[in-house]
Amino acid sequence: MDTNKIFISQIEGHNKQYLAYFKSEFLDSTFSVYFCDSILGSVALTQFYQMIKSKYNNVELVITKKDIAIKNPALLDKILSWKGV
Repeated sequence: MDTNKIFISQIEGHNKQYLAYFKSEFLDSTFSVYFCDSILGSVALTQFYQMIKSKYNNVELVITKKDIAIKNPALLDKILSWKGV
């Protein structure tokens, strides 16, 4: 079964701002959420992840660059708990 991936990228030039996006080949569209490295960013990313997971199976988070430095513990815990889910 195919893995559906949500990619997380840092916004260029903004070290605490991120974009998570999911590409749907079937719908020929991309869904995204912009969020900050904060507790509210964690809430936004959680809602986005749950929305995608409710419609697609085998959802996995992929961080596009290894040097992303997320500092907020709530956001970091969420991302780490979903990686490879």
